[in-house]
Amino acid sequence: MKADPWWTARLLYQTAENQVKPTWDQIGEVTKSVWYDRAVLKLAGHPRWWSINPDNTGTAAVLRYTPTLLEILKMNAKQLTAIASALEDLANAFRAAGGDDAGGSGDGAAAGTRVRAGSKAKVAAGKKPAADDDSAPDIDTVREKMKELVAARDADALLAAFASVGAGKLADVDESQYQELIDAAQALIDEEPEEKPAPKGKVKPAAKKAKGPTVEEVTAAAQALIEADKPAYMKLLKKLGKPSEMDADDYAAAIAAYEEAMPEAEADDLL
Repeated sequence: MKADPWWTARLLYQTAENQVKPTWDQIGEVTKSVWYDRAVLKLAGHPRWWSINPDNTGTAAVLRYTPTLLEILKMNAKQLTAIASALEDLANAFRAAGGDDAGGSGDGAAAGTRVRAGSKAKVAAGKKPAADDDSAPDIDTVREKMKELVAARDADALLAAFASVGAGKLADVDESQYQELIDAAQALIDEEPEEKPAPKGKVKPAAKKAKGPTVEEVTAAAQALIEADKPAYMKLLKKLGKPSEMDADDYAAAIAAYEEAMPEAEADDLL
């Protein structure tokens, strides 16, 4: 080891067991002088070079007696104070790097607690964010309720439910409105549809049996299904055949089959 007290002091400080500490250039002159005294003792071969006052006399003389526990604590009090001050400075440096003040976060949350974006206003008002509430519904629960509404009513009822929370589709609904949307959908499901009164007027005589659909109408229904869902049309093609090859008596059944196979794309797009 090089016989230079200051070089030795720096080496002893850098190789000390405490891994979380400032660099040598960051510590104060008081702390450096403590390590300088240790270096002098170590270079002199003192058996207790690591102590600030190994002989309780302030000299580097060889120790001639074993100090008591109280004496040892007194010897290390200054060193512990210096270490505590260094650790406090280091903690403040980490807080400053993380954007937090030493006194805690300014929004009222506990220090070190992460607050989800969009929830700070609710935390400041003393309200728990909806996403943190275990009883709050998630988007999958809402989507299932909307599908139940479409099955029970129709796409118009789905639009009415969205309109009750000021939205046009599920993606526009805020998480805090999920329960309100579910309640609105359930109310529409439970609501009995109004029966339309029969039109008033003269009783018309029984009309003659209308003619069945034409091959052009069957072809138009088939073309509409091809544009909406070609795989569904191909399945019916195997069963019904081409419109041009059907019997006139089968036209009505073919049109009904094509219309039944049409997908309900409007409600699915909203969800």
